[in-house]
Amino acid sequence: RRARALALTAIRETFEETGLILGRSAPAASVVGPWREYRQAGALPDLSAVTYIARAITPPGRTRRFDARFFTAPIEALRDPDNIVSSGELDEIAWLPIEQAIKLELPSITRFVLGEALERMENPNRPIPFVRMLHGQHRIERRD
Repeated sequence: RRARALALTAIRETFEETGLILGRSAPAASVVGPWREYRQAGALPDLSAVTYIARAITPPGRTRRFDARFFTAPIEALRDPDNIVSSGELDEIAWLPIEQAIKLELPSITRFVLGEALERMENPNRPIPFVRMLHGQHRIERRD
């Protein structure tokens, strides 16, 4: 249940932040709650397209801390990949080759996860990294 909830959350957040619909077409539905706009767009989430690739916990002492999971999905799973709409929370949204994106000025965890996504294209069965601080040391543990 937890894995399903995390993947659904990733799909919904992607839609809320970018307007991108990762899902299949379905009759528009009037629902209440966080899925309202997504369902009104005539979509149902497609969990089969989502792959879990990493987990990271923000180091202690930060103003805001996150226990984040990272997912990938093929562009073919998007209903309309060119329909990108910013929610106002993101500065700039654009499609870039992953090799180019890694070279941008990014938070280290973002660069790490992009590298992980690139590695998974070659080896999709590699263990999932869990990045965190443990006893004052930066750790990357890999789990199957």
